Amino acid sequence: MSLVWGSWERCCVPTLIIAGGQDSHVDQDRLAEMAALIPDCRLVTIPAGHCVHAVQPDLFIAAVTEFLPARPY
Repeated sequence: MSLVWGSWERCCVPTLIIAGGQDSHVDQDRLAEMAALIPDCRLVTIPAGHCVHAVQPDLFIAAVTEFLPARPY
């Protein structure tokens, strides 16, 4: 994990991190640290615990939709 953790700054694509807030078992401070290391990273916190997509699907979809570029069809 430390090898992976030390390479976030090399990420070269826009990145979205969706955090679940205080009820998540994932360390929210650690996610914020990771987001700060990744160039062009957006951190969105949705207070829903670990299963953000299941607990708050509308907020999850809104965050992902806002992040993704519009695609003409």
